[in-house]
Amino acid sequence: MAGSAPGSDFFDRYAPAERAGLPKYARLRDALLAAIADGLWAPGARLPDEQTLARTTPYSLGTVQKALRELAGAGVVTRQQGRGTFVAQRSVRDSMDTPLHLRFEDEAGVGLRVYPHIVCREPAAPGGPWPAALADPRDCLRIDRVHSVADEFRVFTSFFVDARSHPVFASWPLRRLHARNFKHVLAENYHARVARLEQRLRALSLPGRVTAELGLHRNAPGLWLGLTACAAGGRVLYYQEAYIPQTHRPLRLPEGVMP
Repeated sequence: MAGSAPGSDFFDRYAPAERAGLPKYARLRDALLAAIADGLWAPGARLPDEQTLARTTPYSLGTVQKALRELAGAGVVTRQQGRGTFVAQRSVRDSMDTPLHLRFEDEAGVGLRVYPHIVCREPAAPGGPWPAALADPRDCLRIDRVHSVADEFRVFTSFFVDARSHPVFASWPLRRLHARNFKHVLAENYHARVARLEQRLRALSLPGRVTAELGLHRNAPGLWLGLTACAAGGRVLYYQEAYIPQTHRPLRLPEGVMP
């Protein structure tokens, strides 16, 4: 098992942007999540102990303990009596936090874990499907991902964003973006929050590039879901397309107006 990595400066590197009303423990939790997602602590690695975290961050021991309990409850870390806190083998490094657009549910209505993998990041082709309001075509970036839903089936998505206004999507290493929820990246780095969604859904035969990535037979049936996410003032934040194969799992569609 890997030993603990030096982490005395991790909070300076990974602390999220200040957000009004965000509790202290949640800010520390989000910093730990970002560090794990970035690979500072790999699956199986031991985190600094509670006293070290309290000494090297702006927070009390009680705040540290609450942040670690939150991570343990979410399955991101495991806590072993007398040994310490360890990154789970199946952690935030693999699982997307609170997906908005791909919330598939089990029979009890509980959301299934989504494990994304980036397969492509490149400038969007001219004449693409993104809204004209999103970006100058020269600034539009496309990120393709394959999402394993509870290791049962896979979904293909293309995410389009203005890389000039939101450059982290182009500049961050792929490993840092790997399992991140992109709406959280927008909120944490640019205070850009989704206020309204425009959604379109239709049945179709999945495109060849999608069936190839998902390992399905040619012209497999499925659904296309197109989403335009807007900020409170109507500015388009991103556009996303999802290609969903046949599945018995229900998909909860987000409300058109976000809280």
